[in-house]
Amino acid sequence: MKLKLLIALLFLAVGSYFLYEHHTDTYDFAHIPKEEIIVSKKISQYKLRKYPHVTALYQMMAKKATEICLNHNIPPAAMLAITGLESGWNRGYVSHITGNILALGAGKADTTLPALRLPKLKSTGEILYDSLEIIKYDNDELVWENRPKSKKKDYRPGKLAGSKYNLAYFKYHPRERSNAYAQNINDFIQLIIDEEKNIKAYKETIDLMNKLVKKNGKKTLLTKETTYIFINGIGGKKNSYNYRKSWVRKVKSIIKHAGLIELTKDLANGKSFEESW
Repeated sequence: MKLKLLIALLFLAVGSYFLYEHHTDTYDFAHIPKEEIIVSKKISQYKLRKYPHVTALYQMMAKKATEICLNHNIPPAAMLAITGLESGWNRGYVSHITGNILALGAGKADTTLPALRLPKLKSTGEILYDSLEIIKYDNDELVWENRPKSKKKDYRPGKLAGSKYNLAYFKYHPRERSNAYAQNINDFIQLIIDEEKNIKAYKETIDLMNKLVKKNGKKTLLTKETTYIFINGIGGKKNSYNYRKSWVRKVKSIIKHAGLIELTKDLANGKSFEESW
C-alpha cells in the first residue's frame, strides 16, 4: 500500500523535498506554526479573535495591507474584512497554493492553477497538497480526487506559476508568501481603480474617498464612518463588487467582531500587530 502511495506522490513531490530545508514544524491554518500564532488580549471584546485561523491570517498580512490601503486611499479595515470573507480565512487549498487570498480571477496574461489530483483525509475532509505531509498517512486514510482547473490567478513565482510542481512553495517560503499577499491586495485595489470608468459604484466610491482624504487627511480612512461608506459604495447593489446586501452585512460584522477599526488605527500609528491584537 505504501509503495502505491509513493508512486502516486511522485508527481507532486518533484522539487518539494528541496523546499523543506530546515522547516520541521507542523504548520496550521494559514502557514504559521501553531505555536507562533499569538493569543489575543481582547477576546472578550472581539469574539472573532478567539479563533486561531482568524489571528493567523491577520498576523501575516494586516500590517502590510494597512500600508498599501492607506497609500491608495482605501479604508484598510474594509480590505482586511473583505480578505477574511472572500478567502474563507485562507483555509482553502487553492489560496494556500497560489497565494491568491482574495480569490481574484485571472486576466488574459495571468497563469492559473491547473487541474490536480489530490488526496483528502477521510477523518477530517481536509485536502492535502504538501507531499511531505501526504506521505505521513497510509493510503487507506486518504481518498484521491480530481480537482478542477482554477480560474484564479496563481501568484507563485516564475515557472512555478501555473504548474503542478512545488504546490507547497508558499508554505515554506514566508517572505515570498507575504509578497504574494501584498501583490494580491494591490491587484484587488487596482481592479477597483481600473474599473471605475466602467462601474458607477466604483467611480463614485473612489471619488468620495479621495475627496474625504483631501478634506480630512488619511486619518479619515481609519474611521468606522468612512469604512462603512466604502463598503456600502462597492457592494450591496447591482453592478458592484458583490450585489448581495448580505455581503455588506457580513463584511461589517467581521469589522466589528474582529476589532479591525482599532487594529488598523494602531498599525497606522506604528504599533506592531502583536501589541494591538
